[in-house]
Amino acid sequence: MSGSVTRFEFLEILIRCAKARYLLNGIVHNHSDALTMFLKNFVLKNYKEESWDTFRETHLWTQENSDLYTVNLEGIKKVLEYYHKPRKPTFTRDDALSLI
Repeated sequence: MSGSVTRFEFLEILIRCAKARYLLNGIVHNHSDALTMFLKNFVLKNYKEESWDTFRETHLWTQENSDLYTVNLEGIKKVLEYYHKPRKPTFTRDDALSLI
């Protein structure tokens, strides 16, 4: 699907965020340690294990979300078009930082 984030892009986002948070600040000295700390301190700390479809059924596929999505569809498309144009080949560190 055009405009979506692929698996490798998602991993790149995680690594770039970890690098910005821990490596560039001198907290750790390699990407592996930075990613480990990022995953422990942000991702896994906030992860709640549940059935693969529970989250979708209870949080995503709701009438409230459908209404919100439908009303804001044009704005959502503009955001996706801005970040996924061929104007640049990758999601940069500055892009990740701008989302934080």
